[in-house]
Amino acid sequence: MDAPVKRKTGQLGRILGLVLVVLSTVAYLLLFGVPFLPVATEVKAGVSVALVVVGEATFWIGAALLGRELVTRFRHALNPRTWLRRQKRDVR
Repeated sequence: MDAPVKRKTGQLGRILGLVLVVLSTVAYLLLFGVPFLPVATEVKAGVSVALVVVGEATFWIGAALLGRELVTRFRHALNPRTWLRRQKRDVR
């Protein structure tokens, strides 16, 4: 019988997951510019809602592709409470 073909879908999944998480961050950062758009308030509200939906969707799809361990590391790195703990450890 033929040997099973190994595919590198794990590596591709991680890269795609990271790209989606970065895109979600970009979507949320774009929210800060929405109030300065020269359009009607209704359009600004619609753009804001669309950016939040896109940001959430891309984050959770990317999180599913990255896996639980990497998402936990990512969230731990973004938690300001852990920043203070790291500084205390470095002082000793």
